[in-house]
Amino acid sequence: MSDHEADVIGRIVDKLLESRKYRNIFRPALENVARWASKRYPRQREAEKAAKRKLHHVYGAYMTSGQLARVEELVKGIEAAECPDEKAVCREVLKCHASTWERLGHIKDMYRDIAEIIGQPRSVLELACGLNPFARPFMGLAPDASYLCIDIDCRLISQVKRFLARLPGRNEARCGAILLSVPADECDVVFLLKTLPCLERQEAGASLRILKALNATNVVVTFPRRSLSGRCRGMDGHYMGIMGDLINELGWEMSELRYPLETVYVLKTRAR
Repeated sequence: MSDHEADVIGRIVDKLLESRKYRNIFRPALENVARWASKRYPRQREAEKAAKRKLHHVYGAYMTSGQLARVEELVKGIEAAECPDEKAVCREVLKCHASTWERLGHIKDMYRDIAEIIGQPRSVLELACGLNPFARPFMGLAPDASYLCIDIDCRLISQVKRFLARLPGRNEARCGAILLSVPADECDVVFLLKTLPCLERQEAGASLRILKALNATNVVVTFPRRSLSGRCRGMDGHYMGIMGDLINELGWEMSELRYPLETVYVLKTRAR
């Protein structure tokens, strides 16, 4: 990369960091988007707008700054209460993100059904986790199970850390971007919940590249059954085709679970 290219990318990132919406995003992720935008739009202002559009589509459309502020209030409430009803508070937190809000109606059934296929995992890695770590009490994990989650939103991850510190087991939250670095952590299961479409919008072929790099016995991939606007025409068939192509390439076993708002694919990798 030339000094000029680095300077352009740096200026785009600085503008993104001025935005209240994106200032808490993992900086290498912002640099990656800025690099993409600068290659396609020679004028900086156009590149900045393109970078913001990209970030909105893959991140900003799912949760507002106000909703994240609500999460912070709820976490403070858990910490202040002597005997908090953690599951009730977690449900309120999960309502603050479009993806996890849609999961609330089938959350218990989903984790029970996954466990029936793969057994009770002792180690879980969740990538691009969003607010789903607040579903940890619903996952039915053993008290000494390990749970590691990663997301590009560092402000969100700070709240996840505070919450997970209260729970039994080995729990950890990290800020990171899986497009840039796929964790090598060995685990029983990786959760990629409603994540692959966002990855593909940023980098064509990212799904296959990331799935191949995982060091897990099982991978759980899910897709929404309707768009954020409520449309659902053709989505099931489209995502089923994507998964069929991935499985043909990977040679893994696949089971399908279907709920009103989400389709779940449980993949056995034969990694161990």
